[in-house]
Amino acid sequence: MVFMIFLYVWQKNKLYNQIMKVAILQSSYIPWIGYFKLIQDVDIFVFYDSVQYSKNDFRNRNKIISNNGIQWLTIPVFKKLDTAIKDVRIAQNNWHIKHFKTIKSNYCKSINFNKNEDFLSKTYDEVAQFDYLTDINIYFLRNIIIRLGIKTKCIKDTDIDYSKDNTIYSENYPTNKIIKILKYLNASEYVSGAKAKNYLDVTAFISEDIKLTWYKYPKPIYRDLKGNKLNQNLSIWHNLLCSEDDFKDLFN
Repeated sequence: MVFMIFLYVWQKNKLYNQIMKVAILQSSYIPWIGYFKLIQDVDIFVFYDSVQYSKNDFRNRNKIISNNGIQWLTIPVFKKLDTAIKDVRIAQNNWHIKHFKTIKSNYCKSINFNKNEDFLSKTYDEVAQFDYLTDINIYFLRNIIIRLGIKTKCIKDTDIDYSKDNTIYSENYPTNKIIKILKYLNASEYVSGAKAKNYLDVTAFISEDIKLTWYKYPKPIYRDLKGNKLNQNLSIWHNLLCSEDDFKDLFN
């Protein structure tokens, strides 16, 4: 009996002391490889689409390579001031057809296009069912995550009920909202991009005994369709289609 009690306490303490790494980030349309590496390196990833939509960002667009250089793929959306990402609606119905055709015309001769063509075609066909940007982004993200073999649990912030926590952890609104999510998930470590240094209240994380880690994104080497090095990040499609051998070690 004494042994069973000891075992129970030991297992409970072991579970309690486990590090739970969480990252929280807005969904993006077919983002660069660093987005997926961050997902892989945490235990839980939260799609943070209850926050305000930002124009001219990567929420609804990303870059690929064409024969004429960099080309943007942009999902047309209805834009209104103070609209949350989760409430942004799609403005056209045939954008997915154009995007797939553009990708195919530019990457059809790339080394890995043939083995990924069905995956690309199927995914673009299936997102036609969605009317909201968040659903499109997350559908792409979840399918790419599976494709890359990433096992991290991914959830939407709108699916967790942290709103009942009325505690004010920080007078800084972004920090307060993030800590509420972290507390709900019993996170012991928050992994964030370094840009958040400009607005997060670091002292609040210390007060709540949550480790704050500034993530160091990988620096992949990108090449155009002729093999020349590029100095900017591109959509994950470019990696999948052109340089799988160069980046696969990131996900092992």
